[in-house]
Amino acid sequence: MINGGFVPYPNIKIINDRALTPVKNILEPFGAKIEQDGENQTILITKGDTEISFKIGSIQADVNGDLKELDAALSVINGEVYVPVRFVAEALGADVEYIAGLSNGGVILNRGRTGGDVSSSSDVSVISIEMPEQAHNVYSPEEGLVKVKESSAAEYQVLLDYYKLGNRTFDDNFNKDYDSQDIMFTGLVYGRYYVYRLCAFPDYNIFFNKYTGEIFSERAGLPFLNISKGFINISWMYQ
Repeated sequence: MINGGFVPYPNIKIINDRALTPVKNILEPFGAKIEQDGENQTILITKGDTEISFKIGSIQADVNGDLKELDAALSVINGEVYVPVRFVAEALGADVEYIAGLSNGGVILNRGRTGGDVSSSSDVSVISIEMPEQAHNVYSPEEGLVKVKESSAAEYQVLLDYYKLGNRTFDDNFNKDYDSQDIMFTGLVYGRYYVYRLCAFPDYNIFFNKYTGEIFSERAGLPFLNISKGFINISWMYQ
């Protein structure tokens, strides 16, 4: 996850317990430039006043004239240059955080709607890379909760309209009614996202971008993690 956007195919490799990714995955979102010297097996990365020079296979890098030790050397895999994620991101001025178990955050256990604990099929680990944005106003978690509740109310109205159109009613089993405003802030912050949960549907995280006010969520009904813009599509589960 780079600056709040999810990289769909990060192609991360774990080498000597360190995460490496193709160099373009980090450089393109940051607007950095790359020059590759195939003859000398060197890579030069430039962004603003920062220059990072690597040599393929070396565990050292030159950052603005200072030699730095790497936890993992640059590698060429299937013709692509892989760089250590944390080192490159931090050298460019970004903050890096490793988030284990994105779906439940290791804090709140998922619960099935009919009671009992359930295991989530969408637990993944994420590397969050954030280039701080000083120009933006920052929403507080309380302000984010207000926005999330507004989106929840709108989604609930979609469900009511759907039921009205089909002359349907809620039942006492799977398709129960719920309180669209019963939402909690989990206390988790993933990069620029505050994480909320609608208590009736704790399997699906709601992500609020503290800079832009945009809301994203895990898509309901899919057996794998798929994060999309907007509130949880709850009405889909009632069809």
